[in-house]
Amino acid sequence: MKKQGTGIREQGTVFRTRRLGRAASLPIGVLLLAGSAALAHASKDAQLPDWVTQAATDAPLKSEWRDAKAIVLLDDTLVTVTPDGKVMQRNRMVVKILRPQGREYAKPVAQFSKDERLISFHVWSVGPDGHRYAMKDSEYIETGDLGADEGVLYADARMKLAAPPGTDPGGTVAAEIEQQVAGYMTENTWSFQSDIPVVRSIYELDLPPGWHQEAVWSRHEKVPPTEVAPGHFRWEQTNIDGIDLSDVPLHPAWEAVAGRMTVHFSAEPLPEGDALWSRIGNWYLRLGGAAQ
Repeated sequence: MKKQGTGIREQGTVFRTRRLGRAASLPIGVLLLAGSAALAHASKDAQLPDWVTQAATDAPLKSEWRDAKAIVLLDDTLVTVTPDGKVMQRNRMVVKILRPQGREYAKPVAQFSKDERLISFHVWSVGPDGHRYAMKDSEYIETGDLGADEGVLYADARMKLAAPPGTDPGGTVAAEIEQQVAGYMTENTWSFQSDIPVVRSIYELDLPPGWHQEAVWSRHEKVPPTEVAPGHFRWEQTNIDGIDLSDVPLHPAWEAVAGRMTVHFSAEPLPEGDALWSRIGNWYLRLGGAAQ
């Protein structure tokens, strides 16, 4: 999925900006249609997954975040590589709305294509009054990827948009997406910082026996992973301040200065430093040659 404002593509996830999606930039007709469908049919007093309940109840908020529009309570990514090289990605996110402007962070979007097959997309919400909702499959609006670059003659990118009820200040929205990553991708990016605060961000990579990984960090010091099981690596960041550039003249997009980690994985040993960049260039040349 494209990361707003950067052109960077993070495989297998719709949470490319730490927002639940890009609904704020979609045509108003699409938004109204999605919103009316959700209000009319979303299951009320639904059972929430344990990870949603836990994120919403045991996350003390820093006092300096009180003026934020919204807060990411949980951003949880699991990337699983099978022995034959197939890559599956599961993303979970929970966002709490603090101000009316925070509603733009509470409209989940699942983007997919022929190469990035969408396996499942689930959305839940808890209104300020405590009512719990679960959206049904028939309530999502599917359309072409309206964020695709202009001037493209053909693109098979699609998107599903959710507009859950209960997204007023004090409400919480959660989403889970499972997706197959394009087979030619051998790297994945973890964007743990956003323009709003993040309470907890988790990234896990599960590799087959004998596979290797190398993480490259940007705008943040290197953090070693915990190997929770053989070949299963876990990184975690907590209490991450949002990036506020509103008072900075001629500022860049916040994504350009946000902390992130890109992890490369391979069945063969991975080079380090400049040798790793050389490997990326060779990969791109082979990819371009195959398309000619």
